Amino acid sequence: MEKSWRDSLKSPNISVSSSSGVSKARNQGLQVFFGTSFSIICSSHHLYQGGIFQLIFNNSTTTLNNTLPAVNNSALFSFLEASSAHQGDYMCVHHVHINSQNLRLQSQQLSLTVLVSVSLTEFIIRHVVVLLIMVVSTSALYVYFKTKSRRMQEPKRNRPVDDGPALRLRERRRLQEN
Repeated sequence: MEKSWRDSLKSPNISVSSSSGVSKARNQGLQVFFGTSFSIICSSHHLYQGGIFQLIFNNSTTTLNNTLPAVNNSALFSFLEASSAHQGDYMCVHHVHINSQNLRLQSQQLSLTVLVSVSLTEFIIRHVVVLLIMVVSTSALYVYFKTKSRRMQEPKRNRPVDDGPALRLRERRRLQEN
């Protein structure tokens, strides 16, 4: 008889919810955007109420444990702003007391990646600025080379050449002779 209630116990579920949505990438687990709030939900579907949920976080530099009481067989672990420090592997453990026994039920591991994202407005502004710079610089180069080529194509006008004081003296003498 004792075996039947233990067999009915299933591993708790672990899931993520985010203010900006959660995406799933191939071979990378779940993804949330940098700076957004997110929550990790631990829940179980057995009939036994109570206990606590332990959230275990592990990455290459940190291991953390948080606990919350199980309310309606679930616990919500909230994080205000996703950062690179939140990137890693999460696991829920449901500690529950059933039939005079303390049980420890463990979820599967959830891998979370934090993505750095640029808002659509920033993306558009950056691209408009780059396009404006390209148009202005291209126009400036066009005007420069167009005026330079016109100068080279203009015939040299018949302008009197000023040879200095000697020419002016000759001009005065010629005028005096006439």
